[in-house]
Amino acid sequence: MCTARSRRQENVNIRRCRIGRRVCAALLLQGKEAAAWPAVRAVLDPDVRGGELYGPRVFGFRGRPVREPVRGHLADTALAARVWDLTADLTGLDPMPGLTRR
Repeated sequence: MCTARSRRQENVNIRRCRIGRRVCAALLLQGKEAAAWPAVRAVLDPDVRGGELYGPRVFGFRGRPVREPVRGHLADTALAARVWDLTADLTGLDPMPGLTRR
């Protein structure tokens, strides 16, 4: 049997759960402006070199952008070349006009 009191308690529990999720998200995640920082740093920082990867400092979820190690399939140069060539073929565009391929 559902009473008004049990429905009120259920609403309170739902609100607590939502507040708890918001607090956890606020501690672990960052907004869209901060999420763009690694890309902005990679483009504008004169100390950044090609092939480097930048991400948020705190557990990879939030914080100022720092250099990250390139691992796994991200470090596979053969795969990168294949993706590059397929992208050029599928779009019909030469991503590097004037440069010769190896």
